[in-house]
Amino acid sequence: MDVNGLGRALTWTNRTDASTPTSTFGTGAGNTPSLDTLAYPNGNCAKVKFTTGTTPVANGMIIEIVPPAAVRHAGKVYVTFSPLNAASALEITKFYLDDVNVTPAKITLKAAGTLTASTQYNFSFTIMGHQ
Repeated sequence: MDVNGLGRALTWTNRTDASTPTSTFGTGAGNTPSLDTLAYPNGNCAKVKFTTGTTPVANGMIIEIVPPAAVRHAGKVYVTFSPLNAASALEITKFYLDDVNVTPAKITLKAAGTLTASTQYNFSFTIMGHQ
């Protein structure tokens, strides 16, 4: 390739995997939380909807999501999340991604404070990565 002037290349990878992601709740989600939905429709998007149990622990790990192997990014990963219901939006400052525990094979959502017990939260994650 011979370029005279500005050049730009863009690569977009969208891998799919029909297998179900796995997840583990932590104490930040309280006692006996329930997973309502965990979907990983492609390599760049995940959705999780869960209901907290009783007595969520302040500043605890809420949920750890492990995506299907086929949609994991091989190298560095960047994740953002957005609320998808009113409870999540009203309490958005109580959630953050644990950057030490966000890797191509894991997304860890933690509590900044105490979540409300017996409340349904719903989030969309956007995942970007590279080799």
